[in-house]
Amino acid sequence: MDYGSDLINDAHLVAEVAHSAVGQLRKYTNDPYIVHPRAVLKLLVENVLDVSEEMACAALLHDVLEDTKLTKRFLVTRFGYTVANLVEELTEVEHRIKQPSEGGPQRRVGPVKNRKAQKIMEARRLAKVSSEAKTIKLADLCDNVYSIIAHDPNFSKVFLDEANYLLENSLWGSTSHRLFDMAEDFVKTGYMTLGKPAPFLARDAD
Repeated sequence: MDYGSDLINDAHLVAEVAHSAVGQLRKYTNDPYIVHPRAVLKLLVENVLDVSEEMACAALLHDVLEDTKLTKRFLVTRFGYTVANLVEELTEVEHRIKQPSEGGPQRRVGPVKNRKAQKIMEARRLAKVSSEAKTIKLADLCDNVYSIIAHDPNFSKVFLDEANYLLENSLWGSTSHRLFDMAEDFVKTGYMTLGKPAPFLARDAD
C-alpha cells in the first residue's frame, strides 16, 4: 500500500490540527503532539508486514477521541467505519465521548476511578479488542515507554508496571510478534535503567 495515500495524508492533517486546536503538546519535550502519532505509524511500518491503509490512519488518529474535540461520528464520515472503530478501540473508556443527541451536549462516559483500578479495567477491555487495534497499541506503548524512561524516572516504575501488566494480560494476539518482543525489551530495559529487577514475563518461558 501507499503510505503517502490521500487518506493517510488526510488522517495526518486531521490529527495534527485536532491536537493543535486544544493546545496539546508532547509531554516532557513540548514538541507538537503529532510527533507521537507519527512515531507510532513509523513503528508499525517498520515492524509489521502488512499494514493496511485503515491501520495507518488509525495509528495517526489513535488519540483524537481521547484528547481532542473530534467525535466518532466525524471519523466515520471522514474516514469510514473501519478507521473510526479502530480509533474507538484505542480510546480508554474513561475518556470516551457519549455521542450527543441532536443539539445536545457531549459528555464523558465511564465512572472516575483511582489510577490502578482504571488501568486494570482498561487492560481487561484491551484484551477483547481486534488484533489490529492491539498491534497499534503495541506501537503506542513502545513509543510511550521510550519517552517516559528517558524523561521521567520518578513515574517510570508506575508506568512500567502498567505496561508489563498489559503485555501479560491484554496484548496477546496482535498481528506482530516483533512489536510485542520490542515492547517487552523496552519494559525490561526500563526496569534495568531504574535498577529494578525485570519481572518474569510469560513469553520468557517459551
